[in-house]
Amino acid sequence: GSTMSSGSTAVRGWSLKEFWEESSWPRDSSGADVRYGLPVIEEEEFDELEDMFRRQKSQIEGNQRGTRLGSEGGLSQKEEEKQTRVDEKNPYVTQIRGVDGLSQAVTSQQRDTLIFVAMRNCRTCKSINPLFTRMAREGASGGLMYAKADATGREGKALGKKLNVASVPSMVLFKRGERYGAVSVTKLPSEKLDRALQLFNSGEDFDPTLEDDD
Repeated sequence: GSTMSSGSTAVRGWSLKEFWEESSWPRDSSGADVRYGLPVIEEEEFDELEDMFRRQKSQIEGNQRGTRLGSEGGLSQKEEEKQTRVDEKNPYVTQIRGVDGLSQAVTSQQRDTLIFVAMRNCRTCKSINPLFTRMAREGASGGLMYAKADATGREGKALGKKLNVASVPSMVLFKRGERYGAVSVTKLPSEKLDRALQLFNSGEDFDPTLEDDD
């Protein structure tokens, strides 16, 4: 069925208000809009995020392109900063910063993980970000951890190299802390990602042809 109506900001019953309520710090005891010293998201930012959700359907159906690591992806500095704030408030997706962050969150913990590799200046990454969050929310009760790796800048480029991806957005699977395989995606849902997850969950070896760009 449809996951979204043209006049609604809800995705399968998950509204933006619920997202921010779940992802923000608790309110103080007075009930005011103060969460232990951290301000509530600015109204204009909420409006822009709401608009992003409304454009989601048309964005994913359009022609999307990947961004090579180290290149410009078309977002303004303001848009990049906003996406960073959205990521930091996301309760369903673990944020990975740098090679050390990968080790701490995934490899040393021997976690089964799906990592969304993105860059802050990548417009296609931004367009599929809400859909990846929905995947993470719906899969929260399973054993797979959902994470997002920032491949921006020198530290991010080193992380992208460690993950063995040349462009973003890409999805990298780790099985018990070891790299299982990766697919390049420009939209969600993705047939290649679905196939990779099917192989991953069945215990079969990864199909290396899935790593080829479309």
